[in-house]
Amino acid sequence: MSAHSLGIFFQSFLNNFSILLHNSSSMEEILYVFPQESYSNISDTKFGLIWNYKNYSGRYLVGHQGSVPGTTTSMMANEKRNLGVIILTNGDIT
Repeated sequence: MSAHSLGIFFQSFLNNFSILLHNSSSMEEILYVFPQESYSNISDTKFGLIWNYKNYSGRYLVGHQGSVPGTTTSMMANEKRNLGVIILTNGDIT
């Protein structure tokens, strides 16, 4: 996935996927936060379907991270400020 296409996807996310989804219940499913008992060892992070939610110094962030050998991708957004950051890297930490 290119930085450009990931940017379009993330903008859609910040707009409640209005470009991609036409059913509000679909958005509710995507943003559902699983009960914290299932991962209680991580106190400041919550997880949903493909998204994780984090309270970072009083800022509520939502995002997704992933990697395959040789690349790492991270997306984080502050929905209240309508601000998102995407970081794409090449290389592994050794």
